[in-house]
Amino acid sequence: EATFAMEVGSPLTTTDEYPYSDSWIYGQYGEDVSEECSSEEANADAADLLRRDLRKNVTYRNHTSFYYLSNPYVVCFSGSSNDCFSEEIPENYFPTDLAYQGDELYNENDDPHQDNLFDLLIFENYSGFSGFHECVSPEEMNFYFDEMTNLANGILPNPVGNKVIGQIEVGYAILWPGTKTVFHSMLVVRVDKNPIVEEEYEEGLELPHP
Repeated sequence: EATFAMEVGSPLTTTDEYPYSDSWIYGQYGEDVSEECSSEEANADAADLLRRDLRKNVTYRNHTSFYYLSNPYVVCFSGSSNDCFSEEIPENYFPTDLAYQGDELYNENDDPHQDNLFDLLIFENYSGFSGFHECVSPEEMNFYFDEMTNLANGILPNPVGNKVIGQIEVGYAILWPGTKTVFHSMLVVRVDKNPIVEEEYEEGLELPHP
C-alpha cells in the first residue's frame, strides 16, 4: 500500500527555508499534501521545515574538529499536554528529563489570547477558539521558528561551557476530545561536547538522525 508521508530525515523538495515566505500544513498523517497550503506544491509539512531549519541553525555541528557527545538531557516542549508524543518524533527516544506543555508555553505578548494566533510559543490550534486553521502562515512559521529557537537555546547554561544542543526533533499530532486540536511538539537534546583525547576517549552518543 502506497504511503506519501515524508520520512523523517529525508531531503525536502521545497526551496522555502527560514525566513519563510510560504504557508505549510501542520502535518501529513500519511497523505500526499502537495496541494495543501503551500504554493510550491511540495509534499512536506510545517514540522518538516521547522525540524530541518532548527537543526541547521541551532544544533552543534562542527565538522572541522573531532569530538564526542555524552550525558543527554532531553527537554520536551509541546502545544498540548501529551507527554510529547507526536508523529515524526522517534519512538523509544531518550527519556524526557523536563517538559513544558500547553499553558506553560503561554505567549505573554499575545493580545487577544485564545484566538489561535500566536497564543503559545509553539504551534497549537484548537477548534473551540476563533481563527482555527491547519495551514501555518509565513508569519506564523517565522514566529514559531524564532520562539522554538529561543526555547531550545534557553536550556543551555550561562556561560555555556561544553554544553551544546546535540539534536532537535519536531513532530505533530492531533487530538479529538470532542473538539479538534492540532499541534507541534519539540524535543531538544542537550549534551556534553567532549574533545577526543586518545587515552581518555569514551564511546560517544549515537543520535537518531543526522
